[in-house]
Amino acid sequence: MSVKALSALVPPSMTTAQRSAIPAGNRPPGATIFNTTTGKTEVNIGSDASPNWMGVPLDWNQVVCSSTVTFTTTVVDVPGCTWTPTVGGVYLVVGAFDMYFPANTGGDVGSGLLSVNGVVQAVRAQGKDVNAASATRWMATQVWIVSIGAGQVLKLQAVRPGTTGTAQILNGYTTMTAIRIG
Repeated sequence: MSVKALSALVPPSMTTAQRSAIPAGNRPPGATIFNTTTGKTEVNIGSDASPNWMGVPLDWNQVVCSSTVTFTTTVVDVPGCTWTPTVGGVYLVVGAFDMYFPANTGGDVGSGLLSVNGVVQAVRAQGKDVNAASATRWMATQVWIVSIGAGQVLKLQAVRPGTTGTAQILNGYTTMTAIRIG
């Protein structure tokens, strides 16, 4: 193989369907293509027998939520904390919650949830209250590993049993980060 100065390596371009049709024996770990369906360079991080094509750089998304949350029921959607992936797969999702109630409304410790297409995931981000004489602030972080189909909706939800009122999301510290890991 000869390398010319000022040239580039250009991997083969193909659609997702064409990539999926690559026969065994021709897709070893490290095989690289440009996927015209996703618009990304993809590398097989699996095996030839069981390929796992990962976008480069990693497929990931972060949603930063900065708003207020009005608790009219125990569980409410966090405004702006919604994301719909265009590529399905297994995702590591990190939910970080930081909410502040201007008036101390009491109630139990808050927690955070992740729902996928309206189905709440089993594990909750259990909050920790930081109480002041006239205010309540709760913080929580949780990691979920979930299988998500393309077009499914991920949504962060906040839980505050026994409490109504408005909570402020502090300084963009309520976030949802999703990284495709498989």
